[in-house]
Parts: sequence; C-alpha cells; structure tokens
Amino acid sequence: MRAYRWSLFLALEAGFASFAIENGRAAREKATREQTAYIRANAPAKYADSLVPTTVLGCKRKVMDTGYLACLHKPNVELLQNDPIARIEEDGVVTRAGRTVRADAIVLANGFRTQQPLFPMEIVGEGGESLEAHWDRVNEGGPCAYYGTQVAGFPNFFVLMGPNTVTGHLSVLFSTECQIDYINRVIEPVLTALRPSRVVSARGLLGLGKPPDVVAVREEAERAEVEWVERMTRGLVWATGCSSWGVDEKTGKNTMMYPDWQVKFWLRSVFVRWRDLAYSRSEEALERARRETKIWPRYVTLILLAAAMVGGRKAVGLGYVERFSEVLRGLVSDGMRTLMNVAPERLKG
Repeated sequence: MRAYRWSLFLALEAGFASFAIENGRAAREKATREQTAYIRANAPAKYADSLVPTTVLGCKRKVMDTGYLACLHKPNVELLQNDPIARIEEDGVVTRAGRTVRADAIVLANGFRTQQPLFPMEIVGEGGESLEAHWDRVNEGGPCAYYGTQVAGFPNFFVLMGPNTVTGHLSVLFSTECQIDYINRVIEPVLTALRPSRVVSARGLLGLGKPPDVVAVREEAERAEVEWVERMTRGLVWATGCSSWGVDEKTGKNTMMYPDWQVKFWLRSVFVRWRDLAYSRSEEALERARRETKIWPRYVTLILLAAAMVGGRKAVGLGYVERFSEVLRGLVSDGMRTLMNVAPERLKG
C-alpha cells in the first residue's frame, strides 16, 4: 500500500512540470490533448464542447473524474449549457431564456470566499492590529502568511490551509500534514515552557532559565515570502490572465496556490528556517519566574531544617539534650507554614 501511495504521489507531482509557462509548454500541450480526448470519449457528445476547458491547462484547478462524466448519460440528468439560471420559483428554476426546469430539491453551491480566509472571525494581534489591517499593510489587502502558517505580529498563532498552501496538482491533505509537522517542530519549546517538567522547573529555580513560551515569525521573513510567491507565480500558468479562485481579482496576485513542487513544501516542514522565527518570554512567564526565584531560598531553608531535624534525633539517641530536638522540630514547622503561604501564589502563575 505504501508503494502504491508513493507511485500516485510521484505521478501527480510530475504534473507540476506543465504549469511553467515556457518550460512546461510541451508537457501542457500533451496533457491537454490526452485529457480532451478522455472527455470526448466518456461524456455525451451533446455536452462535450461545454465540458472541454478553454483556459490554459492548470490555470484552474484540475477536476478528477470520479463518475461525473458517466452520470451525464443518465436519463434523469441534464446539463444546462449557455443558459444560466435567472431566478428560483416555488416549483423549480427559470433560466435566462425563460425555460422552466421542475425540481423537488435544489442544492445551492455558490462557492467560498477564498480571498477572505478565516472570515468572519475577527483576529487581533500585537498592538491591536487586526489580521485584515496587517494584510492591507503587508500585501495590498491580499491574504498572506509565512509558509501559509504564521503571520508576523500574531505570536503563537498558526493557520492550516492558509494562504498559498493549496496545490493545483496534488491533494491539500498532504500540504496540511506538512503544516502540522512544521507546527509541531516550531511550537515544541513553547509547549515545554507551558507544561514544564521537574527538570525544567529545577533549571528555573537555579537561575539557568526556561524555554521561551512565545514564538512568532519575523516580519521581514513574511515579506520575503510574499515577494518569493509573487516572483515564482510570474512564470506559471496562473499568471496567464484567466480568472481563478486562487487569484485575487483586485490585485491580480496569487494568494492561494503554492508556486513550487510539493516535495519542496514538505522539505520546508522538515528543515525549519529557525532564523526566520523569534522566540521570547511573555510577561506572565517572566513574572512567574521572578516568583519562583523568590521561593528558591525557602526550599533551601526547608532542606537545611530537615537535615537538622535528622541530626537532632541522632543527638537524642546519643544522650544529648532532648530539648534541642524539640527546637528543631519547631523550626521545621515554621518552614512548612512559610511554604504553604507561598503555594497559592505559585498556583496563580
């Protein structure tokens, strides 16, 4: 099964070669002939002309045939051609030419707001800047993100299926899995800081420091990514002028499709560019560290008092003054009360 999956991946990945405007021309023309022949061989002849794309191959996302062409041969299926729906009435739809098509049920599929990812959520980052305002400032209003996953000024914020992560030749499930691997690597120090182990806590008490609990992409790295996407897109079929849900109509920028091989997308999730990221400690973490540093001398006091108590018991066994042991026990009791008074403070952190 693994070998079969790899064979499918490689076969589909090879399709990206046809997306290059110049270097992919021969591969694109060959694929166009083969897919046109397939449509005409499997679709009803009366629909063939409408089903064969007129745009450059790859400019719009390819559609896999999972029985769609075969179902058009059924007697209860009709494809409306060059006569769009004008209005919906109580017993069906009326086309622009005035024809009424009776229907028991209507499934409305009018698409998605691909140029407004995360809509209608209102997300605000550092300094009160909203995600929309950030995109206005960095990318002329078009959505953008570093590796389609992180946005500068939005620490500990990660997006799946974000800008420029969709592929025109492979499954978006693969790119999403790559994003998850990337996030796991990037966020590991943060999770370690948020859920510290005893070893990490001891390091903090000894003044050796803790892992950072905040990670964000540097804005210069995000801007470099935006420029790279724009530069790569100029040589691909998405820049040939056809309308596509992957291209922003206002700016003409490709904001959805990843302009490179998916193998390279995967490699970026494995070999993280750590220099593009900034790790830091939040104010809450710093305050918590200051409180723990104050607690550390009290731990030392308790340890010394416990050692003294053990020594006191031995002293009694050797015939020394019994009151010495009682004094030590009193000191240990005071030390315990001191720590108990500090505990709620630590829990708040």
